[in-house]
Amino acid sequence: MPPVAYIRRSARSRSDPGDVSREFQTEKVRELAGADGDRLRIIDQDWGRSAATDKTDKRLAFLGLIDDVEAGRVNALYAYSTDRLARSVEWAARLLNACRRARVPIVTSEGRFEPDNAMTDQLFYFQAMQNEGYSRQASDKRRATVAIQKARGQVIGRKPYGAMPGEDAAAVVQAFKDAGSYIGAVRLLNERGISPRMADHGFGWAPPTIRRVVLREAPDLVPVRPQRGARTLATSRFSRLLVCAHDGSILTTQPRTKESGAPSYICRVARFERNGKHPRPYIVSESFILPWAQREAARIQRLDVTWDEASRQASEERVANLNAKRMRWLEMYAEGDIDKETRDRKLGEVEAEREGLETIRRVRTFTLRQGIDWAAPAATVNARLRELWKAVILGPDMRPVRAEWVVTPEELEAEDIALNAIATGA
Repeated sequence: MPPVAYIRRSARSRSDPGDVSREFQTEKVRELAGADGDRLRIIDQDWGRSAATDKTDKRLAFLGLIDDVEAGRVNALYAYSTDRLARSVEWAARLLNACRRARVPIVTSEGRFEPDNAMTDQLFYFQAMQNEGYSRQASDKRRATVAIQKARGQVIGRKPYGAMPGEDAAAVVQAFKDAGSYIGAVRLLNERGISPRMADHGFGWAPPTIRRVVLREAPDLVPVRPQRGARTLATSRFSRLLVCAHDGSILTTQPRTKESGAPSYICRVARFERNGKHPRPYIVSESFILPWAQREAARIQRLDVTWDEASRQASEERVANLNAKRMRWLEMYAEGDIDKETRDRKLGEVEAEREGLETIRRVRTFTLRQGIDWAAPAATVNARLRELWKAVILGPDMRPVRAEWVVTPEELEAEDIALNAIATGA
């Protein structure tokens, strides 16, 4: 039964895989093991996985470690720090009980936790409670920070190529235009000495990277993928919206006709029907769909919400301040400065104030989704229509019958009246 060491790191990325931390933890557990350091079996398969209670099911190495302890395959368990093993009260208790039954000691930099030692058991549980509390506070802070960043319109997550100093997204788009393909763009970028973001870490340009940049900067240049089920840009205003009356299938886009200059939509089932049993017609020009769609979409354009812009902007700042205030009350409770009753009362006051401010902020979001710029590119119009409609049902003559709304105009109007009253103080 060899001694075992468990090492872990919650996060890793291509730019920061955590090699220094892995080496450091491995060196420390070998020092803790002393003469058994050379025999130590290192368990590190959970590298880059969170130790939160609700995510422990993904820590397969940790779960396997508990099984090994219970099966008597471990005679001692080492970890650089107690928080490597005790980040969750629930799972720390399971591990400690397994070690107690199997008579396996736990050794970390904080000390030695012997089986059936009530004092060290209490210390292990206490550290697990502290670690879980810190983890939850950190999660709350991250969520609050993300909310503030979204309210300010900041980009969440990794910044796209072109947003960092020294990056030139326009050069990538130009390389794609000159080469006519993603692979050719890779060659041209290398020839022109334009380096990708991760060049210092050994990463070069790749076709998927080129496509993401072009899709964001110049979407009209991106070719449509022919594969079935592939995510593509819409080639026409009503792509993936029109439903055949005969078989319920989604119509696909046909090239533009010379007569009208508008694309057509055809039922794929009828197109490949060999015996001609599919009822006719099974194709319709966009020129017959567009006038109806403009009238139907206009049902939501009569809304006239008004608001005080200065008050709305002030509410944005107050919501951000309330989020920060909420985090301060949580931190004060965690540090023992206030009791649970005071915490709950203060948090209730914060939530009540924030609820009213959030309603005011919704007014502008609500009004911005009204109206359609029919002169915009097809992909833009299609995206807007798909926000409004789940589908457009066609009749036997392949003319529009009705739209299945995501939110009906009647529901929008009721919400408009309520929001208008709030915005105007009525």
